[in-house]
Amino acid sequence: MRLSNQLTYDMKLKCGTDSVKTATIPPISLDELDLSEAAEHSWTQKVVSSSLDHSLIWLNTSTCINTPSKKTSIYSNTEARVVCSACETLIQAGVAADSIGVITPYQAQVQLLKSMLSTSDVEVNTVDQYQGRDKSIIIISFARTEVSSNSKKTEGILSDARRLNVALTRAKHKLILVGNREVLDVYDPIYKLLHTLRPHQIINLPADPVLK
Repeated sequence: MRLSNQLTYDMKLKCGTDSVKTATIPPISLDELDLSEAAEHSWTQKVVSSSLDHSLIWLNTSTCINTPSKKTSIYSNTEARVVCSACETLIQAGVAADSIGVITPYQAQVQLLKSMLSTSDVEVNTVDQYQGRDKSIIIISFARTEVSSNSKKTEGILSDARRLNVALTRAKHKLILVGNREVLDVYDPIYKLLHTLRPHQIINLPADPVLK
């Protein structure tokens, strides 16, 4: 709520009750998770954290090895792997798959994610298809790994503050943002979003964030 308040509502939004204000995902015991391969990567633990401080995190992929998209479509294999790993870890921890939603601006990324996720119960769609609905946990994959050649940076949700706000407000308990901050920083709404986040909310991923 603080993020949306600062970006859009001039701090006029108020929580109806204290229980809504402090609501998070249920506590998860890390001892019950098989994090042996990714234990050294704190980002996995932040994904499943029920702390209010981690109810909003940005997983920064600018530190990862990113493969450029084809010129005819926009997608990110690296982000798709991170999103799938996050979903699988949450589900393994006992989170219901249908309480997780994934939003991405590009149809190519929607199709890639649907093909990679191990369950169809995690709903993957564009921001427009999510309007008016919400999920306990929302993961947003921005998918861009290169700066647009469009000098005006008119890239749908990336330059549309209203649509970005719609995406940000679909989460009831936890919001996980996945994207290359160095690339996305050129879009005004994303720049403002990034500079609204607190330092502990931005997590730089390792070069290979998902060990196999």
